[in-house]
Amino acid sequence: MSKPSGVPTLVMASTPAEMGAEEESNHKALLRCTISFIKELCNMLDLQLLPQCTALVYCHRFVAVQGFKEHDRWVLGCACVFLAAKVEEDMRKLDAVVGAAMKLHDFKGVMGPKDSSQSASSDRKPDAATPGGESKSADDLVKSNTSGSATALLPERDRQTLRNVREKVLLYERVLLHNLSFDVSVSHPHLQVVAILKKLRSTHGNGPMAQFRQVAWNFVNDGLYTNLCVRFGPGDIAAAAVLMAYSYLKKRQVDLNDYSKQVIIAVEQELETKRLKLFSIPTDHCETIFREIYSVYDAAPPFVSSTEKAASSSSSLSSSQVLVDGNDKEANAKRRASESLEEPEGSNKKARAD
Repeated sequence: MSKPSGVPTLVMASTPAEMGAEEESNHKALLRCTISFIKELCNMLDLQLLPQCTALVYCHRFVAVQGFKEHDRWVLGCACVFLAAKVEEDMRKLDAVVGAAMKLHDFKGVMGPKDSSQSASSDRKPDAATPGGESKSADDLVKSNTSGSATALLPERDRQTLRNVREKVLLYERVLLHNLSFDVSVSHPHLQVVAILKKLRSTHGNGPMAQFRQVAWNFVNDGLYTNLCVRFGPGDIAAAAVLMAYSYLKKRQVDLNDYSKQVIIAVEQELETKRLKLFSIPTDHCETIFREIYSVYDAAPPFVSSTEKAASSSSSLSSSQVLVDGNDKEANAKRRASESLEEPEGSNKKARAD
């Protein structure tokens, strides 16, 4: 398969074809759990949709190269969120990221004395040197990247754990940047979904497209549980998501507004005439994207325990909660699509990666 546009060149750690069935199953389970952790962390930090999706793409790109075997996936998730928030100009303090993460996961079982000493020594590398040639200590790195008192966020007994996690997140941020080759810009399918719908709308008059758009976005967001973002370009994913939204909403026309019904007709005409060439995605790509996204609804709900812990901190319905009835694709898709059908056009509310 040729390299799609919008996807950076990656040297994969191991492809699914090279994995055994059990190893591939374990890898997918770890990936889904890590992605759910990142989503929950973003929700607790009240990040907008753009930095949430960027953090998830960073995680997928890192895992595609490095895998999970030699890395702490919980700290990796924190580093992805911390970096994405800065890149997308929705910055959160390091203390806030680590404090929220420690409410979701018990880092005491992960961060032992050996890990602390290794992260402290790694933080004294040449790239942390001061202009005078002296190396910064881990304490200096933490102080330069955070503000405020850690004790204001966590109880006294967690102070040392907080210190260890902060040091390691800073280390992982540099490792993450190195693996990304400092290419931190990400093109997401969401805007291309909107572009496709606008072209379809131009052929059938103007109207509010929030309903159709949100259903397509839900499929795009759910696709981030898989590694589609490192296998296909955003254009292919956007086109497939619109087709999935068309297939889903076509069966439920009784619940649709007039514009969504017009879009369904426009999609059918475009598939027949190919006049606008909006769905020129190869058939095998389209089938793979469909299969991967639908597999999300068949899988067991990830990260349930942490979702329950975060319930008091976040009032939004997360993907891990939505996927409880994992064996019923239609029920899950209907529940997810119905969450935002009433969203007004041009809403300024902060969107969440459902």
